[in-house]
Amino acid sequence: MSLQMLSIRTVSWWIKPSIVPFFSGVLGGLGISLMLDRASAWLLPNIPSIPRILEDFWFILPLVYASVSAWRTRRRFPRCLISNTDILVELNVGDMFKMKGAFIVGSNTTFDSSMEDGTISKDSVQGKYTEQFATNMAQLDAALDQSLNLIEHTGSHEQKSFGRKKLYKRGTVCPVELNGRKAYFISIASLNNNRVAQSTLPELLDALPVMWDGLREQGGMEELLCPILGSGFSRISAPREQIVQHLIRSFVASSREGKLTEKLSIIISHSDITRSNIDVEALRKFLEHECTYTAVPTTQVDEGTAIDTAT
Repeated sequence: MSLQMLSIRTVSWWIKPSIVPFFSGVLGGLGISLMLDRASAWLLPNIPSIPRILEDFWFILPLVYASVSAWRTRRRFPRCLISNTDILVELNVGDMFKMKGAFIVGSNTTFDSSMEDGTISKDSVQGKYTEQFATNMAQLDAALDQSLNLIEHTGSHEQKSFGRKKLYKRGTVCPVELNGRKAYFISIASLNNNRVAQSTLPELLDALPVMWDGLREQGGMEELLCPILGSGFSRISAPREQIVQHLIRSFVASSREGKLTEKLSIIISHSDITRSNIDVEALRKFLEHECTYTAVPTTQVDEGTAIDTAT
């Protein structure tokens, strides 16, 4: 039943705004074919027209027109260039691990990684990345250690009865590459002694600028794939649609300070669409507004003249 509901919601979002132009395209094509058939029968009676050639296969033309009309009127996922830049922000729906780019992976403030003891769920984004790209846990731990040795920690969690002890600031970026797929682990949640991750919306909002700065300093300018951070096992109670808005706003603001990627894709999973009743059309409008009107810092210049920050 959940799969059926997912299919209905996805298809209805795709076709609803296109149904009138779709049928207009089909009927228009058939009308043109009929007009050409009548004209050719009158002007060139000895030369068969295409409709007459296909009269035993009459269904071919409607199928062709329906296919062309469906392609022309399909609903595209929202995307927008940030004004005065060539940086693209996109909303996409699907499995980000099947997409091209470097992954942003929400992690914890100690960068614990064990799945065997239940610290990291196999259903989390971190767990899915580990299962799909790590040959074994030792490979992931070695990659994390190599990056963390270069990052300053902010304290120690000595009371913690498992895993790593060093604490890192929320938003800390830890680059990892496993079997050719790059990921940036981001510390956004704390773990309690029951191995439960916890975070809040204010903590996430504090972490986002740190994350974008870290990606600018440590990233390789890859296209970035970002899930709805904190919406799952980090237990942030804010609606997913609201978190997406914060991701858009913070990324656009950070990109005004300096480029960190050519393209950011915020990935909404199919389960997010089903579970959270996300209004993709409302997010499209929000995305276009933020990309167009978010204030430009006066430190940016255009041909030697400071750009006004007024929106």
